[in-house]
Amino acid sequence: MQGGISGTAQYMSPEQAEGGIVEGRTDIFAFGPIFNEMLTGVSQFKRDSVISRLSAGLRDQPKPLSEVAGNLPIGADKFIQGCLANQRELRIQ
Repeated sequence: MQGGISGTAQYMSPEQAEGGIVEGRTDIFAFGPIFNEMLTGVSQFKRDSVISRLSAGLRDQPKPLSEVAGNLPIGADKFIQGCLANQRELRIQ
């Protein structure tokens, strides 16, 4: 889908939030904050308004998991950072 915006703001990829092309790497981005929340209990992109949430997903880098919670699996930070790369070409596959 191109040109329209639909989805849950705190899980939207930058391209989705901007109404761009949505494809498989968009789902990889969405998995990042969900997995982060599963591990830490904290939403990285939760904000007070939808616009603030979309903006956070576009510009903010998530805090390292080690700053949010302890005793996490080795490599979890790197994996989540790879999911949340703002440029879809840089996301893990």
